[in-house]
Amino acid sequence: MNLLVVLYVSKRISRLKRSLTQFYLGKVLEQSGKKAEALKSYQEFLGHFEHSTAKLPQIAEARAAVKRLK
Repeated sequence: MNLLVVLYVSKRISRLKRSLTQFYLGKVLEQSGKKAEALKSYQEFLGHFEHSTAKLPQIAEARAAVKRLK
């Protein structure tokens, strides 16, 4: 496998992990009663998928959380 391909795929996976971290941070903050911080975290997560066709279940869950927390 070409090194550039490996680096590209690795970078994409790393971005996905960072994005998912924002989602799960939002869940923890919401469960801790920190609604404003949770809302911000969910919105940051969703910002990564604004123009994406990804079908992650976390996207739908984050959208529902944003509606619930506003």
